[in-house]
Amino acid sequence: MSVRVVSAGLDLPESRLRELSARLDERERARAERFVLERHRRRFTAARGLLRETLAEELALDPRALRFEYAPHGKPRLAAAHGGELSFNLSHSEDRLLIALGRGVELGVDIEGVRDDIDHAAIARRFFSGSEGEALLAQPERSRAAAFFAIWTRKEAYIKLLGGGLSIPLASFDVSLGEPPRLLRGAPEGVALQPVEAPVGFAAALAVAPAGAISQDR
Repeated sequence: MSVRVVSAGLDLPESRLRELSARLDERERARAERFVLERHRRRFTAARGLLRETLAEELALDPRALRFEYAPHGKPRLAAAHGGELSFNLSHSEDRLLIALGRGVELGVDIEGVRDDIDHAAIARRFFSGSEGEALLAQPERSRAAAFFAIWTRKEAYIKLLGGGLSIPLASFDVSLGEPPRLLRGAPEGVALQPVEAPVGFAAALAVAPAGAISQDR
């Protein structure tokens, strides 16, 4: 059992974007068209096209032949016709994409651009557990943005693994701030957080059930 993490940029040349767009199905193209800003439309198209390309390589299929199903809270998965053995999860923020894929596991991955222009303490008081908020506020001011997004991505990765979306309160479980990333409270047996390399200016996390070895493509 192993998990592979693929990291890619989303601001692609026009020729590459057309190639990826041609692989999307009607539902994906319709979603892309709903974005108001062209930048967001292009990045969504690139993300879905790269996902299809990555999964197709793993399954030795034409990317256009892939079919997806969606859990009640929107978590995507490969259709049962593809065998059900390969699982995946993806996340994109700004111009960066992460795709996690593996066999015989459930996965959740999250990447976020580290921002200084938000009130980290106020958001932590609203969404983090008490111990996570204390850990964040104990950080020097200059380190607080990075610490906030370390906690946030770990919590998001875990929620995405479970596929529960907003039905899972963020304060109902604890994650560590330090390394290695860990689930400290409220997580079922067999679920683990794993470190993921992120580009400068980003934070990322991966949740795996059950935990396994990880390789990362850049």
